[in-house]
Amino acid sequence: MKRVLGNMILALCFLLVSGFQTQSFAALEERSDPDFGAGSITYDSATGLEWLDVDFSANLSYNFVSNQFGEEGDFEGFRYATHQEVLDFLAEAGISLIDESITNPIVVTACQNFIELVGPTGNFNGYPAVWGINGTESPSGSAVFYRSVQINGYLWEGEVSYLVATGANYNELYNYDLLGHWLVRETVVDPEVMLQKLSEFVISLNIKQGISNSFDAKLSSALKALDDLNENNDVAAINSLNAFINAVEAQRGKEISEADADSLISQTQAIIDLLSQ
Repeated sequence: MKRVLGNMILALCFLLVSGFQTQSFAALEERSDPDFGAGSITYDSATGLEWLDVDFSANLSYNFVSNQFGEEGDFEGFRYATHQEVLDFLAEAGISLIDESITNPIVVTACQNFIELVGPTGNFNGYPAVWGINGTESPSGSAVFYRSVQINGYLWEGEVSYLVATGANYNELYNYDLLGHWLVRETVVDPEVMLQKLSEFVISLNIKQGISNSFDAKLSSALKALDDLNENNDVAAINSLNAFINAVEAQRGKEISEADADSLISQTQAIIDLLSQ
């Protein structure tokens, strides 16, 4: 069911977009699963979450899906992603335009390739779409409605436009062939590997040398603290990572785009959370 994407197409999927300028991209990794098959999982190294392709849960109700997370269930080991986790996932893929429609061809391509990566739940207006329910209750306070995130295209005044929308509500018995579910599972992650990937991401940004050196020093300090195998030094690593976050915030909108700053901080916070457990 999963479409195999070439490296060039995957790279487009991860473009971080700001206006008409392309930015660097965070790493999302396509994985296989023994039950769901080749390329059925998307691994987000920034959070350590594995996302099941949304099309595997299309046309199922919230009640049915939520009862399949246990042993021998159809979705054993998975859980519902929160609303914020879905938004963070989109941000890692370079899709930060929420509740907006845009005809920028770079954004359109990013949306189309992201849909291909996570599994289209169908076609809407003749274009591939993914609609998914997550596990966060509606802001209205009703316990039987759940918020969704959807991405779909249409033709607008002769141009292809893609809409990234959030906040639609569905009751727990509702099922629709275009509507799937955002399901995730935690993985065992190595903070050192995550830190190395973060360092590689910093290098890919081509920031001015002085700023890059400052970032590298903070990340190297954190890595050194982790390398000594002394758990007491995790605090020192966390302090270095917090200093890195502060340095990124200082360059937000200056040497670093808003999207890149969000991605750097998201990845760093994931490491901090892991070390704090």
